[in-house]
Amino acid sequence: MKEIKLYNLLNSFSRKELNELEDFVSSRIFNKNKSLIKLHEYISKNYKKFINDTYSKHEIFNYIFKNEKFSETKYWKLISSFALIIDKYLMFKEYSVDHYYQKNHLLEAYRRRNIKKQYSYLSKEIKKNYSNEFNKGLNFFLNQTHFHFQNISYLGSGESIIMRNDIESMFENLRMFFIMTNITSISIISNFKKDFLKSSSSKLWLLDEILEYLRKNRTYMKKNYITVYIFYLIIVSKINFDDEKHYFEARKLIMINIKKFSKNLLKHMLLNILNYSVIKMVKGDDKFLKEIFLINKVMDENSLTFFGENIEGDYFYSVIEHTTMLQQVLWAKEFLEKYKSCLSEESRESTVNLSAARIHFENNEYDMSLQQLLKVDNINPYFYLSHKILLLQNYFETGENESITPLLETLSKYLKRRIDISDELKDNYIKFLFYFRKLKTVSTTKVYLASNLLKELQKEKFFLQKKWILEKAGQQKQLKK
Repeated sequence: MKEIKLYNLLNSFSRKELNELEDFVSSRIFNKNKSLIKLHEYISKNYKKFINDTYSKHEIFNYIFKNEKFSETKYWKLISSFALIIDKYLMFKEYSVDHYYQKNHLLEAYRRRNIKKQYSYLSKEIKKNYSNEFNKGLNFFLNQTHFHFQNISYLGSGESIIMRNDIESMFENLRMFFIMTNITSISIISNFKKDFLKSSSSKLWLLDEILEYLRKNRTYMKKNYITVYIFYLIIVSKINFDDEKHYFEARKLIMINIKKFSKNLLKHMLLNILNYSVIKMVKGDDKFLKEIFLINKVMDENSLTFFGENIEGDYFYSVIEHTTMLQQVLWAKEFLEKYKSCLSEESRESTVNLSAARIHFENNEYDMSLQQLLKVDNINPYFYLSHKILLLQNYFETGENESITPLLETLSKYLKRRIDISDELKDNYIKFLFYFRKLKTVSTTKVYLASNLLKELQKEKFFLQKKWILEKAGQQKQLKK
């Protein structure tokens, strides 16, 4: 039944949301069909059956309609109606968290009914709230523009000071909405599409003009529109990738104001600077490994790691891998236990096993690490490569040299034929294999070359698992003595 809308909707629900839905379904304002209340009752009692897709439509029908003969048409009409009531609940939930949107529509109701006194009181209240608002994002600018437009429409064509202020504010908000729409959209797309800014900058309408406006007015923007200013820094850091000052300024401003930002804006900002940090690390700047850990830790502390959707397996394991590379094994273990249930059903088993294998390896529990690796069957390139690299490390630690050579050849061939792996990431894996071969040679036949290997590694830029190879080369040098 996984293809039906109701299953997909309910599979995204937490137990808390399912309980909230009960009040919504039971309200006669939103629903007058008693059968839907009974269906919610059944789903609540059999929640695991529903999300595991093991429920029976005949069982559902009998629970709701008792002694009636099963009707396929009636059953599907019921299921469809319940899916629609969930849609209404989701819309209501989104509406209820946007207080400015609610106030604007209440103000509009007063305007249409010509209730001048209430309109005046509410208008003053909204204006005061806008002036105190810190989170000036897309919704803020859109709602404030709507507010000023209503005031202009209601006041008519008078030339009062209030009227002039509303007109000036409305156009200021329109300008900021246009700027914010552009830079946030570009920041999102550039996270997923490599070199988007470089290849598309000439086609992005008014981007140069927007950036120039923000550059010239940076002091004003930083004081009055800090959210817009941070996204400006994010965009500039991506355009001038080698100039790290924009990244560090953005990161500093985010951390200073972290308790003031809304969760949605904060997550968007953090994901952008995380993306920058990961690329910098993959390109060989090892100080950004600490930046990655800091950002992931901040996301966890602010309940942003899981934000109402499944956590992607690639992201989940990358957190474990990057954290253990800094020897923060206890935090990695806590992260695994805390968020493993948030992984999508398709990737959960492999992701958990690969993550556990990495943690066991860092704790020198090589047999347990190898046992976990046997349970990883995800063929995603990142998982495949991470799995094989960890397997090589385990073989080296346990002295299984006969298993190493064929695995090295398999990995080399795999890297050559994969065209969907970025050049930077591929370079990391190639360097690992290059130095791993040298480490194997030093450890088995030419121990006297350990000093040379150490010198080579110390000159080399950061690459994935460089620290481990450096440590093993150092041990070989000590054995030589």
